[in-house]
Amino acid sequence: MSIFAHRQAKRLELKRKIEEPEDEEEEEEDDDDDEVNAPVVVASGKLAELPLLIRPKEQLATSVVQQRQKQIDIGKNTRSYRRYTTLVPRSERTAEHPRTPEPHKPLSRRQFDGLMRKWRRLLHAYDDGGADDEEEPEIEIDIRTLADEWASIERELR
Repeated sequence: MSIFAHRQAKRLELKRKIEEPEDEEEEEEDDDDDEVNAPVVVASGKLAELPLLIRPKEQLATSVVQQRQKQIDIGKNTRSYRRYTTLVPRSERTAEHPRTPEPHKPLSRRQFDGLMRKWRRLLHAYDDGGADDEEEPEIEIDIRTLADEWASIERELR
């Protein structure tokens, strides 16, 4: 059944409920967890309750969580993060200090990327300013993981 047909069927069902006497309405109570009734005034002037559909809390896909964790690990592998953790002990951190984003939090991609940008920008305040010894952040590379990722990319391209 299409969404349009489903909505139309719901409207007809509600219209019939509104026009029926109230005694019969009480006998036919729905125990659906995904609907909440909201009072509204209909064209006839009667007060009716129309169901509002509520979306269940969405679970994040494991691939999304893994990708987020990978971004966090890259940020934690920088000199500025290591310097931050040595200069500011966990017990002395306040709301003004950089907070690592939570990878499991149900946020949109844009929201999470914004938190990552803010976190990385705040971490730059702890750069040591050593322009003479600028090094790339250390990245641990596992050859087997890279080979597996490369093989999966090749399979997707076929």
